[in-house]
Amino acid sequence: MQKPYGSLALLIALSLFAGLARAAALPAPPTPEMQRLIGQYGTPQSILTIFEDHGRLFADGPGLPHAPLAGHGAHYAAALPGGERIPVDVELHGDRASVVKLLH
Repeated sequence: MQKPYGSLALLIALSLFAGLARAAALPAPPTPEMQRLIGQYGTPQSILTIFEDHGRLFADGPGLPHAPLAGHGAHYAAALPGGERIPVDVELHGDRASVVKLLH
């Protein structure tokens, strides 16, 4: 006959292990450089969204469907399917980017 405490201890141990596994699977937060670029820019008629996904920056907006964004500082480029690259310049103010200019 099995003791009820043994089953309870096993259940608790498995629950803790599952919780730790989920916590370990969480992605790392974006870097400070990424955080200051993440946001929405433009007018209501033409919004550009810069977001992070699995440690990479992406641009989404008119003509930029989930386009990978690469660069550094104030100069980036969005890569379109087919290899075309669209320059994206940002004006940096402290820890935030306040303006994004698409040079398309």
